Amino acid sequence: MISSRRFGLALARSAGQDDRFFVLGDFETANSIACYARQRIELVNGQAPTLAYGLSFPDTPRMAVTASELATVWRGPKRAFLLADKKRLSSLGLASRSIVAESEDRVLVSNRSS
Repeated sequence: MISSRRFGLALARSAGQDDRFFVLGDFETANSIACYARQRIELVNGQAPTLAYGLSFPDTPRMAVTASELATVWRGPKRAFLLADKKRLSSLGLASRSIVAESEDRVLVSNRSS
């Protein structure tokens, strides 16, 4: 079992209240991060089957974003974090990545250095 604890703790130490947090892939690959950090999880090219019912309500905050939307945020003025499989990270073409934490085949990166 691969835990997201390391990433959650690193995110809690590094992220501010207005920073955004993205996960490349499905919610279940990083759902335990919410136990350690207070960042809202946004999914890039992923799904959240366990949350599908709740996400169907019109007043539920949007959770899924496209790779293009992530790229726009990544280039913007706000700090953003992304948890991704190392092999899939390069496919996004994001520049100026600062590594925040690494474990096994996953990496937590930011668009700004600390």
